[in-house]
Amino acid sequence: MKKIVILGGGIGGTILANRLAKKLSSEINKGNVEITVLDKKDYHVYQPSQLLVALGIEDYDQLIRPERSLLDPRIKFYSGNKGDVRKIDLANHKVISADGTEYNYDYLIISSGSHLAWNEIKGYREHALSVWDLNDVLKIKQAIDSFSNNSN
Repeated sequence: MKKIVILGGGIGGTILANRLAKKLSSEINKGNVEITVLDKKDYHVYQPSQLLVALGIEDYDQLIRPERSLLDPRIKFYSGNKGDVRKIDLANHKVISADGTEYNYDYLIISSGSHLAWNEIKGYREHALSVWDLNDVLKIKQAIDSFSNNSN
């Protein structure tokens, strides 16, 4: 059996896993291919809509969904300590999670997304909000809603 392991359940990892499941459907159904997605979170945040939430166009509740609900049911999904990858062993074609679980692979896809380095700009986190930070989205919406059209 060929094993495909995808590190990351963000938009890239989720879309790729589902496309592979569709393309390799007959091989998966025959038991010749297995697709596994690993992510430390069990939920998926649809980041492109964070800006729309801040602008009041979308609802905050629509941003977050259980990752399992977004994946083809034939795709294996592990989160928490089982999905939190701590080591990639290229020589032995396996990844090791925080709880010590080893996942062997024939094909490894790393889709860990971007990670913002707030501290690279001195004072940024203390004085700015970003639509790319889920915690900031509602604060931005509140700030926009508090603007007044009154001209004095």
